[in-house]
Amino acid sequence: MKIAHLLPHFENGGNGVVYAATDLACAQSAAGHSVACIGNRSGPLAKLLQDYSVATYVVADFKLKSFGNLRSLPRLFQVLKALRPQVVHAHSIPTALMAKLLQPMLGFNLVTSVHNMSGLKNIWLGVGDRVICVSAAVGESMKRLCFPGTKIRIIRNGPLDSPRRPDGAAGLLEVVMNKPAIVTVAALQTHKGIGDLIEAFALARKSIPDLSMYILGDGPEKRSLQMLADRLDCRDRIYFEGFVRDPRPYLAQADIFVLASHREAFGMALAEAREAGCAAIGTNAGGIPEVLEYGRAGIIVPVGNPVDMSRALVRLLVNPTLLRFWQKRAATNLSWLRLGRVSEETISAYAEMLASSAEPSLLGIERGEPLDGKVR
Repeated sequence: MKIAHLLPHFENGGNGVVYAATDLACAQSAAGHSVACIGNRSGPLAKLLQDYSVATYVVADFKLKSFGNLRSLPRLFQVLKALRPQVVHAHSIPTALMAKLLQPMLGFNLVTSVHNMSGLKNIWLGVGDRVICVSAAVGESMKRLCFPGTKIRIIRNGPLDSPRRPDGAAGLLEVVMNKPAIVTVAALQTHKGIGDLIEAFALARKSIPDLSMYILGDGPEKRSLQMLADRLDCRDRIYFEGFVRDPRPYLAQADIFVLASHREAFGMALAEAREAGCAAIGTNAGGIPEVLEYGRAGIIVPVGNPVDMSRALVRLLVNPTLLRFWQKRAATNLSWLRLGRVSEETISAYAEMLASSAEPSLLGIERGEPLDGKVR
């Protein structure tokens, strides 16, 4: 099968959309498909993709500003015309809209992925012939935008076994953490709920004075969050580590991982924390309960409630037996969070879409291409 992924860029800076698209492209290529990726600007992930035999192309100005910046459209047309993909898979709103404009001329089938809970903006991702949602919560949000269920496919993210983090890489970075330790991995933005987590931490320290917390991530709210920690007199035990490309050394030592988001499409860092054996606490937001298997693999607390969050922290940390129980539960039943499952389900969604196409040329029949998913 010939597949072209359209993603924002190839930078390795913490963008979950780029990470998910890169992982998927690598896995599909490793499974024998002909895969290309097209992005707005280059970066380290282009080399990774090339190592997996994924062709990469940079199309400058690969974005839309009020639907007026279409300078990249001719270049994108030329790239797609040369590639002749059966499936174009767009991972953002701008790329989806540009692909839709080119679809009548080039005859590919268009798939879009909804990677976030952006409300009404996601209506533009409905232009795909199939719309892949990274959690059931995202799927429900798309249905509320009046998209038919027949168009929507739920394919949950699977960050485990990512080619971006090869085996053994976790040992390359030495990290010494104060224990007991809480870790979170999140962009420092309001909707990530880090302020709630800092308030919960300050409350928990009243019962556990030597508790420490490591915040992995950067963003516009960093200074205000540091000021909040100062006001709550807990800055001395909160470590703002900035963006960390590979959090596994931190996760390996953490007692508890917390994802305090107010909205979250899935929560890939939470899946990685489960693999590391951290006891997991997450809010009842978006796809987080799905990653925690609705409470079987972690503790779910209300959104925006530092008091309940602090109670969960203290309950685990003062009871070693309970803490070990939840650490074991987190590390159990991880197969569904692996990348191979995502790749297989996505290829199945492509194949179903191609099979239902009315035009034989879209199936590759006129080009003499195989329909079994293998490149010869």
